[in-house]
Order: sequence, then C-alpha cells, then structure tokens
Amino acid sequence: MSRTPKADLADFHIFLKDVLGPTSTSVSAYCSMVRRVLRSVPVLNEPNLTNFFYNDLNSTMRANIRAAWNHYVAFYKTVHAVDLPSPGYIKTQGKERKPDLYTDVKPLPTEVIDVIFRLINLRKWPLTVILAGTWNKVIARPPSRLGNMALIFPFAKVTHWLAFEQELEVLRRWADPNGNPAGTSPLIPLTPGAHHPYPGLLIQQALRDLQVRPDHLAEISEVSKVTPPVEPPKKAATADEIGRPVSTEELEAILRSQRMPAPDGRPSGDFFFMIDMRLPAEKKPPAGMRTRAEIEAERNRAPPRTSAMGGAIHRALDKELELLEAWERGEGIPAIDVEGAEPFLFDLEED
Repeated sequence: MSRTPKADLADFHIFLKDVLGPTSTSVSAYCSMVRRVLRSVPVLNEPNLTNFFYNDLNSTMRANIRAAWNHYVAFYKTVHAVDLPSPGYIKTQGKERKPDLYTDVKPLPTEVIDVIFRLINLRKWPLTVILAGTWNKVIARPPSRLGNMALIFPFAKVTHWLAFEQELEVLRRWADPNGNPAGTSPLIPLTPGAHHPYPGLLIQQALRDLQVRPDHLAEISEVSKVTPPVEPPKKAATADEIGRPVSTEELEAILRSQRMPAPDGRPSGDFFFMIDMRLPAEKKPPAGMRTRAEIEAERNRAPPRTSAMGGAIHRALDKELELLEAWERGEGIPAIDVEGAEPFLFDLEED
C-alpha cells in the first residue's frame, strides 16, 4: 500500500514526479532531505545553509542533500517565482590529493636518471625494487666488484641488491637536500622530503628519452680500488709466441730439436717424425642415405604433420633421421674396401 505524501511538501512531491518520473524511488527521499533542511535551518540564508551543510553533514550525506535542495530551489523558482538561497562551498581538509602525473610532478634531475639507468642496466635492479625500496633497508656491506652497499628486499627471490655508495649518494641528495632522508621514505620520492614514491611510468619515459653515453655503461673508478685487475701470467722466456712469423730456418731448427732415435732394423741416423696436418675430408654418408640438411629440406617441403599424408611423410623422415644419427655414432658402418683405400704416407726422408 503506497504512502500518502505529507501536506507540507505535497506540491514539491508532485513537481519531483514530473521531473524525475512517476516511478522514481528518489522522490520520497528528496522530500525527507528537504524537510530536514527546513527543520534544521529556520532562517534560510547562504551562511546558515553553508554552516549546516559543513558542520552537521558528512561528505556523502552532504552531496545527496545538496542535490535534493537544488530541486527544491528549482521548484520554488518555477512554481512560486521565488529565489531561495543555496549553500556555499568550503574547502575541506580531507586526504592529500593525489598528484596528476603529467602536470604536478616535476621531472627528475639528470644525475638521478643516470643513476637509475646504472642500477637497472649494470646492477640488474628491477624497477619494482627501486620503487618499493626505502632508506631504512639500505645497509653497508663488505666491498666487492658489484658494490659496497646493499638494499635488503625480502619480498623477492633475490634479497640483496648491490650498489656503490657514490650511486646511492645521488639518490640520497634527491630524497633529502641535507643527505639524511627519513628511514621510511622511498628511495626516489615524488619530491624531496615526500613520502610517496616517484611514478614508475614517468621513470620509464625518462629512461627512454635518455641519451646513452659511454660512461653510462662503464663501471665507476672505485671498482679498480676494490678489486684490482688480475694480470695474466707471464710466459716463459723460451715459450713460443703465438702468431709470430717464423722463418724457414727457425722452423728447421725446431724440427731438428725434435729428432727421435732410429728404431731397430733401420740405418743409423736421425729422421724427422712429420705429422700430416691436413684437414680430414668431410665424412659423407654411404650411398642411399641422405644428409641431415637434405632431410630437413624435405621436411620443410612436406605437408603439415597433422594431415594424413603429412603424418606419413614426417614419420618416414623421422626414421631416416634415426638411421643417419645411428650411422654418425658409428653403428652399422659399412665395410671399407681396404684394397681400394688410398694409403696414408709419411715423409721419412732421412737427414
């Protein structure tokens, strides 16, 4: 059973039915909200309405009652030709407004972008670690070639991310002009002294726009102090230098120094033991067997394996490839014609 509207706002109730529609469920709610304003503000003027809206109502109720009151103002102006006052606006002390990424955030200095580039490309720091890291997780550690400072990050597979103090000092100066950022502040804050991290989207854009210089990919000078370069072992004075041109006389002297005693049954005297340094001939498969390249070329020309014909062709090629691999392993090697084989001769010319 529908409720009968109260007589005090019966005309406003009809007006809302015409404006919002006969089936709207907001008509009775708007009438109750307007009735609350009239009951709470006996003298209707802008200061009294503003005081009621911002002192007695929360933000959600304030928006709903303001919408109802705007309809009531339109109703009085349309039906009674009277202008009712409306509440003003007061800036409330709410939560900190989220800065706009493209209008409110200042670009990072060039030296900060350079350090981020080094941390990502030389130290292999993920950008998520840089954004989530805080200064209370940075500790000193024994020097190594990767750094003398470490960022403890327990929420990843790698728990220690290494860097040098000179690199982190640049970030520390950005986080706090005095070089002493708060422990819970991010490594790269939004602004110096802020507690919000810098947007990762803008860091990625700055890295894309960075003109990479050779020193970006070069290690800092402290690396040589931490770990001095290891000098290669010096060769003996008698060792041969690889790649040095050798004359014919020197080659003969080397060969003469490697003489071997003559075996029994041969004339006395020394001889040279010469080694054939020719490259071995390419090992070709026996007749009737194709090479691996020919099998793969045939496979590429064959229909897809999913089709009936293609499946049969691929199975045949697989079997042929198995036979070739067995032959390469030395299984099933055909007999060699010893009589027709070319003899391998040594140069046994006596000195």
